[in-house]
Amino acid sequence: MPRQRWIPSLPRRLRQASALLIIFTLCAWAGVCHAQSSIQIAWDPNPEPDIAGYYVYLGTQATNLTVHKIITGSTTGTLTGLLPSTTYFVAVQAFNSAGLSSSLSSIVSFTTRPPGAIIGIEDAFGVALFEGDEKSAGNVQSGSLRTQRFTLQNLGTSNLTGLVITSDGPQAQDFTVSGPGVSSLPQGSSAEFTVTFAPSAPGYRTARFHIASNDALTPSFAFSLVGNSGTDTQLYAEWAAANQLAGNEAKPLSSPFGDDVKNLVKYASNLAGNRPDTRPLKGSATAGLPVFTLDRSGPSPVFKAEFLQRNHSGLVYTPRISTDLSKFEPMTGLTTVTPIDQNWSRVVVRKTIDPATTRSLYGIVEISLPESTPAPAPEIAVTDPTGSGMKSNASGFSFGAHRVGGPSSTGTFTITNEGNAPLTGISLSPQGPHSSEFLLSGLPQTSLAMGESMTFTATFLPGVRGVRTSVLRILSDDSDESDFSITLTAIGSNAADLFANWAAAAKLNGANATAAATPHRDGVANLLKYAFNLNATGPDHRTLVAGTGTAGLPAVRLDLSGAQPQLVIEFLRRRNSGLIYTPEVSPGLTAFQPLTEVPAVTFINDQWERVVLRRTIDPELTPALFGRVSVTLP
Repeated sequence: MPRQRWIPSLPRRLRQASALLIIFTLCAWAGVCHAQSSIQIAWDPNPEPDIAGYYVYLGTQATNLTVHKIITGSTTGTLTGLLPSTTYFVAVQAFNSAGLSSSLSSIVSFTTRPPGAIIGIEDAFGVALFEGDEKSAGNVQSGSLRTQRFTLQNLGTSNLTGLVITSDGPQAQDFTVSGPGVSSLPQGSSAEFTVTFAPSAPGYRTARFHIASNDALTPSFAFSLVGNSGTDTQLYAEWAAANQLAGNEAKPLSSPFGDDVKNLVKYASNLAGNRPDTRPLKGSATAGLPVFTLDRSGPSPVFKAEFLQRNHSGLVYTPRISTDLSKFEPMTGLTTVTPIDQNWSRVVVRKTIDPATTRSLYGIVEISLPESTPAPAPEIAVTDPTGSGMKSNASGFSFGAHRVGGPSSTGTFTITNEGNAPLTGISLSPQGPHSSEFLLSGLPQTSLAMGESMTFTATFLPGVRGVRTSVLRILSDDSDESDFSITLTAIGSNAADLFANWAAAAKLNGANATAAATPHRDGVANLLKYAFNLNATGPDHRTLVAGTGTAGLPAVRLDLSGAQPQLVIEFLRRRNSGLIYTPEVSPGLTAFQPLTEVPAVTFINDQWERVVLRRTIDPELTPALFGRVSVTLP
């Protein structure tokens, strides 16, 4: 049987995007908004890891949109304060932690409803239902039941009357309605009703509910509930399907999102199955990985294991302890089980320990799914250079924009065997029109034992300008992913392209985007801001703080600390940009000559370095000396 021992995962470093992509799709649920004053919208998230939030634009004309609200931590929102019987236009724009913004999404229009009685329905989590919706009643084993709570609302401007709830459908007898106990609702009021699902036979069970009222547009509001009564393995499979996991990624021992938490553990701990999730169980939380604590409040220390238990799932939870991490034995002690709801319970196991004989103690919770015992098989998993899990024929990795003829960019990929049999015949096969520009290192071996990993590198060296693409095939004896294919992309650019990308990210366009332009009237041309890491979105004429600054115009100073005075020119240099930096001096601000002294160069990060030049001067021969740094774009 598959087993997963829980070990906390390590944090992974995410790369900061240098520019933002546009938002893909924006959806407004038009024509079915429940109130005159609000409507819900949703949009696809931007893929960059440093997204800080989204601007939501709204207006009654597509050519005149203003910011309606700023949303963080979500890709859904509610537009409020809307007038009835009015057509609106809405669009969304992403922004990241550095203040960069994407282009606007597509513009979507909708028309609000006229005044009158309007029915609204929400589930127990406050999520609105819409006409014709199909909602899950959960996975319930035969002999058990699950009750769901719903709220009826009057979202209109007059009384909602004639409320009657009826049901039909092939298995309507498995669903029992209780409430709401009223036949009318005044404006702004609400009432609750419940539906109890008690399956009478295995398989999918469906009922359709009709709520009659005087709502002019939906006089019979209808929605469906679909439940399932199945075996332990079927219940897990339903959970995987609900989280859009399929094939190899739906297996209990897979961790498709690179967070080191297996699907079976997420299923058993109420964690998100459609994204990375490594939350520990804390306080009164109803989701999280098992936690182990030492309680010293009593006369003797108590080692405590606390975890969630999925009711009626068939899962076997076995807390285990070890004094040296070598052999884990079942943990016995006082066990309390506290029901949370029909689906979950909280389990606490307490074991009194003797500190004189037990100097250290470690805990795990072993979870098994008795009915899913897969035959031994290898299982390939691939993570990209950021540590994110990749999907065959669906994932890609971008090296970003790099200057043609400039230094290469290298990323390290990891191949892991997550199966329970050796993974053999591993090889790399690059294909595609520009595969010669993506150089692959050799694999250190052609097979991996269970749980073993190895790495290889892909190095991009642009040959020409433009988008460059290669399809990397990782071949092995994995039964369903023997040809694990990922797309590698990069952009070959010249110095002017890199500057143009920077200007576009700063939302500069037209004449304001040229190298010589000063769009913010601060006397600093765009090219100098680009060359010295200044803010392009507003006025900025800072001077570099010598020795520590990471943004600013060149600092020119006289150093009198030595035997002879020295003119010191210190500036930032954008690495691998193709820009030409020429430090120059002049005794009279007329003719400047390049400095010939050897500079001291200090690495700051992958994008910037610090350059310091010194010229010793004789005050009698050179009573005045001026310095500057000339920057040109080839």
